[in-house]
Amino acid sequence: MRSMEEPFNEEECIRTLRLLSGDQNLEEMPHCDTLNYYLEKLSPACLSNLRKQMVKKLIWNKSFYKGRLLGKYWRVILDGTGLYYFKEKHCENCLVTKIDWKDGKTQTRYYHKVLEAKLVLSDRIVISLGTEFIENGEETVTKNDCELNVARCLLDQIKKEYPRLPICIQGDALYAAGSIMSGSPCWQRVMSGSSKGTAQRKSKG
Repeated sequence: MRSMEEPFNEEECIRTLRLLSGDQNLEEMPHCDTLNYYLEKLSPACLSNLRKQMVKKLIWNKSFYKGRLLGKYWRVILDGTGLYYFKEKHCENCLVTKIDWKDGKTQTRYYHKVLEAKLVLSDRIVISLGTEFIENGEETVTKNDCELNVARCLLDQIKKEYPRLPICIQGDALYAAGSIMSGSPCWQRVMSGSSKGTAQRKSKG
């Protein structure tokens, strides 16, 4: 966060923060801790709605139409990211994994992970389209099952918020499951793997 203070301390960014905070007297970029304190007071629903408005504005402005696949499909990258790791169980929603060391010992680790859907606007610009935390209902559920369940929920949410948006889902082989590839007839999707040379497949539910 500190590395963002200087390059973002410009009038356009400050003007945006005036709109978000309602403080019309803001003259410079606040300290990163101040921004964190402010964001902590906002509900996830509020932040999600703000993101949705920003994404829709970018799409309606047609500023990044050249970045679409085949001149039509918006590329959406699905990928899970680990956030926190613990030696002991942190909460009931922790994911769990076991590590086998060379000396024969086994270590159990608990962690939290989030699944992100990123909208690709250009080769150098990606923005968040949706976010879902990956949680374990029970420790016997596999990591892949958890991620697939969350992916379905995340894609359903994206479909609800952007019902007419034709997208190309990009990810690893995990997301080539039938439950991910099938969808509503009104939601056109192209499935493509993350590796080079993977054939693209067009599916209309």
